[in-house]
Amino acid sequence: MTSLYVDRRGVTLKADGEALVFYENGERIGTVPLAPLARVFLRGDVTLSSSLLGKLGERGIGVVVLSGRKAEPTMLLGRPHNDAARRVAQYRLSLDADFCLRFSRAIVEAKLRSQAAFLAARRDSEAGSRYLLTLTLQRLATSIAAVDQQPSMASLRGLEGAGAAAYFEGFAELLPARLHFNGRNRRPPRDPANALLSLGYTLLHAEAVLALYGAGLDPFIGFYHALDFGRESLACDLVEPLRVEVDQHALMLFRSEKLRPEDFSSTESGCLLGKAGRARFYAEWEALAARLRKLLAESISDVANAISAAGAVGAPCPAGSVAPATDARWTAMTSEQAFVIGYDISNPRRLLRVHHEMCRHASPLEYSIFLLVGSDAAKDRCLQEIDALIKPQDDDVRCYALPARGFQGRIGRASLPAGILWTGLPAAIA
Repeated sequence: MTSLYVDRRGVTLKADGEALVFYENGERIGTVPLAPLARVFLRGDVTLSSSLLGKLGERGIGVVVLSGRKAEPTMLLGRPHNDAARRVAQYRLSLDADFCLRFSRAIVEAKLRSQAAFLAARRDSEAGSRYLLTLTLQRLATSIAAVDQQPSMASLRGLEGAGAAAYFEGFAELLPARLHFNGRNRRPPRDPANALLSLGYTLLHAEAVLALYGAGLDPFIGFYHALDFGRESLACDLVEPLRVEVDQHALMLFRSEKLRPEDFSSTESGCLLGKAGRARFYAEWEALAARLRKLLAESISDVANAISAAGAVGAPCPAGSVAPATDARWTAMTSEQAFVIGYDISNPRRLLRVHHEMCRHASPLEYSIFLLVGSDAAKDRCLQEIDALIKPQDDDVRCYALPARGFQGRIGRASLPAGILWTGLPAAIA
């Protein structure tokens, strides 16, 4: 699946057939097909039509609105999973202290082990930091060994905090010195590394919330994180072992200088990533987001199975299964393919009609060359509509399937205006 990021003021989004269309000052400035979209992220003054919101909800496409300078997330959700018995079972287990402690120990151990694995891999290639990372790993190993001996939530949280302090000392050693990272801080973040971690954690948390709704679980009722007004505690539980994925991504962006301290600004509101930096961040984020969605789907399947195994209401989930709504999205993902469709239309009026119809199904790479990402059925529907508009004896329409792992890139200007990024389009190579 792909994501769409809109970080451009004054843009209006509407639905047109199977496409999402962008308008600015009444002029059509771009189009993206709906079929491959999993998420839409909006930032700034963006207007959505009600018909588009309805289509996004029907298709289970989550909309995340990042509002204000701090990019506080608000989520517009598709239809939730229909099995209310699963949520009733979740509520009952959230009151079972023994279950919550067992669940929480597993979450904390998984988090500490993922952090240790990350630092151990870096230690082998960081000769100058080997001594400090070795000490950090020893402290993490001590915390991991003590997880099962923790008798209460309070002591477990203390152990997690000690592990986090050790981990971020090691993480600071890996970051470029000019970032001035001296440990984790937030609300607001006070340096570029913390600003980037906060943004990544925010997007990860949003993915967890949307996935939990789709799986029929209540994101607000957790087992490790206590109930708190406005906090999706179960989503907080699930993202803990996955935070290290965001940390690795941030380290890569800074070390490769795809993001630099100059891309950030510091005010009384904290350190914030600027618009140009956000565009580069979103372009790099999607590859990680696809991995995070898969890991979240697996974790949510495990949670659903744990609820069933604990004697929850309703039929048990088969081992290794995911919730029907989530499973449907993964099935759709694996059945999608990319197609390039090009045409040469001899009559100007037919050319205009064909172009308009193509924009309802695919995204233009050039005026007469389109990228369609979807199933064979979606491709066939598009070609049938075009076939009804052309004269075969005068016009030429061709469709080519792209290999799943083939190289894609572009040279020249982008197909969408600045501030609008669809991750299904080829990235620039020059």
